[in-house]
Amino acid sequence: SGIYPWMIAVVLARELLVTGIRGEMESRGLKFGAKVSGKIKTMVQSIGIPFILGIVALDPNETGHHWMAWVRDVLAYGIVVTAIASGIPYVTSATRAMKRNIE
Repeated sequence: SGIYPWMIAVVLARELLVTGIRGEMESRGLKFGAKVSGKIKTMVQSIGIPFILGIVALDPNETGHHWMAWVRDVLAYGIVVTAIASGIPYVTSATRAMKRNIE
């Protein structure tokens, strides 16, 4: 299918990490809303995943449309990169907030 288990693990790990960070920060009384990077990640996933599912269902290798495999790969790696990149601001914001509360 061109979608590897590590890709799914990375995306799920990001979701669990950000959800955990948000829960912890809000339990401490700190506002920790969605960031623009998270909204972009959601948009990329919402557009990319249905296209990937469609491409996988059509099986580009069987139909002779090898360009679809390239599109699938670009979308899949784009989703992974966006997930990682969008998680970084949450981690840095939480780290700064925790340091401020400790001091």
